[in-house]
Amino acid sequence: MKHYLKTELIKEMLKKRGWNQKFLAEKAHISYSQLNRLMKHKYEPTYSTLDSIANALDCYVDTLVTGTTKTRPEMIKISVEEYNKLKGE
Repeated sequence: MKHYLKTELIKEMLKKRGWNQKFLAEKAHISYSQLNRLMKHKYEPTYSTLDSIANALDCYVDTLVTGTTKTRPEMIKISVEEYNKLKGE
């Protein structure tokens, strides 16, 4: 399994917002255990899961996988095909 997710960036984003992982999981409509496993690189998320997390954090999936922190108007959204290439599919 590739560990491409920028979990340190997610932690920074949570800290800036004063959120914890449990709150993010609720806001992203995923289980806390799923988010916890993802943060520990024990779970490879689907594009849909990453999109839910990105929406909750008000960023793009690109931000979660590349660490790019540009604002939304400056970003180009990553496609499902590009995401699958990153995963090696």
